Amino acid sequence: MFPQDFLDIVANAEEGGRVPEVMQHQAEFYAEEASRRMTTLAKVAGFLVWLFVAVILIWCIFRIYAQTYGRR
Repeated sequence: MFPQDFLDIVANAEEGGRVPEVMQHQAEFYAEEASRRMTTLAKVAGFLVWLFVAVILIWCIFRIYAQTYGRR
């Protein structure tokens, strides 16, 4: 269920008797990783929203054009 790297780090921490310190370090690491991934996700989602709006605007422009000049 957990990544192998995490399990190795916990095993080494148990052998060295430093479980609380290592777990604190791992918590900070995963918090930073989650922050980086959320930043990337927000950027991608923002781009997709703008792309969706652009597609709708282009569709509306072509539809208005077709209704106005297409029935001559």
